[in-house]
Amino acid sequence: MIPAAQDRTIAVLPRGRRQWAIGSAIVLMIAGIPLTTAVFANVERHAADRNYSELTKRARPLLRSFAADGKARAMLARAMHRPGPAATIDRLAAVLPEEAMLVSVVRGADGALTLVLATNDPDRLRGALRRDPGFAKLRDRGQRQGDGVMLVTLAETP
Repeated sequence: MIPAAQDRTIAVLPRGRRQWAIGSAIVLMIAGIPLTTAVFANVERHAADRNYSELTKRARPLLRSFAADGKARAMLARAMHRPGPAATIDRLAAVLPEEAMLVSVVRGADGALTLVLATNDPDRLRGALRRDPGFAKLRDRGQRQGDGVMLVTLAETP
């Protein structure tokens, strides 16, 4: 009869050292997770930086035209929200004292209104204009002597 084969496992490390090696490997794997995460995050960050610089190069002309469109839209919106010249003159005619006359009305490139009015009594003219909220933004820019009348210049503050 053949003697019974005993369970003999051939081990590289003795049992105590083997448990210690397995535990150390597990600890190293767990400790390595932040390191590998940092490495992969750094690789991804460099790729994102390259993509960002490439996209900004391609998008610059588009962004410039978008900014120009925005400025044009803002200028158009300001122009659309202000009354036109005819409405301004009609409103002014309703407010002006009888002796006052409109000499000129100018709307600048910025949309600000400048009025030159001829009157015998500048204080009465200014008072009449202050009573109308539509002319509340008008500020006195000076007055000078004209042909028998005072010429008063008023301008809107933008």
